[in-house]
Amino acid sequence: MIRSEIVTQISLFAENKPGRMYKVFETLMQADVEVLAFTIAEAGTFGVFHMVVDKPDEAYSALSNAGFTVSRTKILGVELKSIHDSLYWISKKLAENDISVDYAYTSMSKQKNPYLVMRVSDSERAKQVLDEGA
Repeated sequence: MIRSEIVTQISLFAENKPGRMYKVFETLMQADVEVLAFTIAEAGTFGVFHMVVDKPDEAYSALSNAGFTVSRTKILGVELKSIHDSLYWISKKLAENDISVDYAYTSMSKQKNPYLVMRVSDSERAKQVLDEGA
């Protein structure tokens, strides 16, 4: 049904102005870093990027060297077979185990399955709960 893993998320702040998104992705491209999933949220005069990449250490270094404020966080990545049933089941299991979801975003896995990225209150516990019930 699902496959979960702990992954490193790269987060950065960038001014909300033309060309900033381009600069982020140009920096990653030049560092030969592939973006696997990302989201951007508005935070006043800044944008907050959250992304999962294939080479988090290289991404962190490249973005830091380009002048961005960057952080790394361990989060939960879940490869799904079906969005509808999986979202119901995952949210139920997390709720039953008192694990809160701070935010989530989706992408596609390399196997072309839906891929859910979640920042939760306890990533290791969430992985254990989901793996036991899968």
